[in-house]
Amino acid sequence: MADIERHSAERPARGLDTRVRALQAQRLAAAQRRQRAGQNADCPPSRWRHVPLAELFREAGNPVTLRGADKAVCGHRPFHKSSSDTCVVLWLTEGRWWCSSCQESGDAASWVMATQECTYAEAAAYLTRRFDPPHEEQRRRPAWFWRRR
Repeated sequence: MADIERHSAERPARGLDTRVRALQAQRLAAAQRRQRAGQNADCPPSRWRHVPLAELFREAGNPVTLRGADKAVCGHRPFHKSSSDTCVVLWLTEGRWWCSSCQESGDAASWVMATQECTYAEAAAYLTRRFDPPHEEQRRRPAWFWRRR
C-alpha cells in the first residue's frame, strides 16, 4: 500500500497538466491573432525600426520569406534549428521580431546583442555605424511641464 501512495505522489496531478496546456494554447492563439492582424499589439514600435531586420537575419544564415508588405518569417539560427524555418516572425515596419518556438523577442539591438554577444551600448554603436542613428520623434513637452513648482 505504501508503494502505491509513494508512486502516485511522484506523478503530477492531471488537472494541473491540462490547465497548463490550456493556458499555453490560449497564449499561442493570442500570438497567432496578433500575427494575422499584422502587428504586435503588446509592444510599441522599436526605436531601431529603420534597421532592415530581414538583412540582419539573412546574414545569420536564416532564409527570409516575405508575408505581405510589412511582415516576414524566417528561422532562428544560430540559436536553434527549425524544421520549417518559419518560427520567427519579423514585423518590418515596427522593427520587432518574435520566435514562436523559444518565445524570445526583441528588436535589431537585441538581435545584435545575442548574435555578437555584446552589450546594448556596443550593439547601438554597431547599428549606428552601419545604419545611422535612430530617428527620435520630436516630442513636445506639455504646457504643465514648464510651469514653476
